[in-house]
Amino acid sequence: MAGAAARGSLRAAGELQAALLEHPVPVTRDGEPEPKALAYLQPLLQTPGRSALAAPLAAVAPGLNWFEPPPGELKQHMGGRNCMTQLVGPADRSTSRGIRFGTFLIAPGAYYPRHVHGAEELYLLIAGSGRWSYDGNTYETHNAGEVVRSASWQPHAIRTDDEALLMAWVWMGDISFDSYRMEADLDDAKEDPS
Repeated sequence: MAGAAARGSLRAAGELQAALLEHPVPVTRDGEPEPKALAYLQPLLQTPGRSALAAPLAAVAPGLNWFEPPPGELKQHMGGRNCMTQLVGPADRSTSRGIRFGTFLIAPGAYYPRHVHGAEELYLLIAGSGRWSYDGNTYETHNAGEVVRSASWQPHAIRTDDEALLMAWVWMGDISFDSYRMEADLDDAKEDPS
């Protein structure tokens, strides 16, 4: 099973590289208000302890199309507390049917409730830190430079504390948003007593 996951990740990395080389500069959407959470981006990109991905992202970040998720449960729980880009996907400038890729910024003190989706998900933490809970278990802290993986259909939630969190995200496999669902009505995971 681990071998199949590794082969899937390598295949996704190859698709990602091909898509980004084909169209390296995303188009900015004009005329829409700037997401509130975007105010945390530049300070995060300058923080000590940021990953090696921070410098190349800082160079292109002003030209990226940052947006808040559309109306729905995620906006209800995190409206004004997050924003994202999608650089590669089925309907993006860099097209792929096998992966979605972008960046995700979460403001300090935010809670992204438990949710599931058919896609396998990787978060590459660029700057800041956050805490993940899987399957309703205790939250675990992850920091810049780490990779956090969620298996297909694995319930997970994210919290930020005093600092914002900037990540690159990759969906692989079933990348349709049709499979995404919130489980926000369930009890939250236990807090880590440490």
